[in-house]
Amino acid sequence: MKHQWNKFKQWRIAAQVNQRELSDVLGYSSAQFVSNWEREVSTPPFKSVKKLASIFGIPAKEIADEIERIKKLNLEQQIKHDRKRLGI
Repeated sequence: MKHQWNKFKQWRIAAQVNQRELSDVLGYSSAQFVSNWEREVSTPPFKSVKKLASIFGIPAKEIADEIERIKKLNLEQQIKHDRKRLGI
């Protein structure tokens, strides 16, 4: 189940940056990348963890843990979907 306000959105708002600004700082061409993290469609690459930690003012481990949580959640959902589709 997706969180209405996931941690990436909470952290971004607390840091007082918008999606476009965060995307620009990280070198992305579109704010859609950040939007996808906030909707748990995807996660930031691990290479961005230290930079995000600096921007958000939180430990890098906290960001890495959230990335791991979302990746596990998305994998579990994909497996359930595939099993249902296959009828197993």
